[in-house]
Amino acid sequence: MNNLTIAKKLIILVFVALASLVLVGIVAIYEMRSAQQRFDTVQHSVIPAIVLLSETNAHSAAIRSAVCDYIIGGFIGDTTLQKAQMANLDDLKKKINDNLDRYQKEFLTDDQDKTLLENDRKALAAYLAEVNDVFGKVERQDIPGLSQQFSANGQFRVTAGKLIHSFSEH
Repeated sequence: MNNLTIAKKLIILVFVALASLVLVGIVAIYEMRSAQQRFDTVQHSVIPAIVLLSETNAHSAAIRSAVCDYIIGGFIGDTTLQKAQMANLDDLKKKINDNLDRYQKEFLTDDQDKTLLENDRKALAAYLAEVNDVFGKVERQDIPGLSQQFSANGQFRVTAGKLIHSFSEH
């Protein structure tokens, strides 16, 4: 290196600097593409999945409202209100099941996600069984049974809490 002239040393320095800049540019382009792929995944998979699960959770809350309206209709003798709430309940069940089916088809990512979805379905089935039990008690005018269902440790309240927790965990 002692034999190199200043001009040759400057040329080597410029070449090394340019090679380093090219290398940094190539790495930057690769990382930028990787970041864009992650952004696309979030935008096209994660956000729509969250919106779908949030919508499903809102439908489950609407079921609780329909149950209350059904109970009120049963005790004031308003069969029209009860029939409307039964139709509403059927519609909400369909929407929830459609959302869960869509999630399974379009957004399921791994075994953990599959387990969470199965837990959601089990919690929903248990909750809907309790809804049917509540409806039966309304038809029989079983006030003590309804009171027990809606107590702090009542099955309706417990299964509703489990459903909310299951959706929240997902």
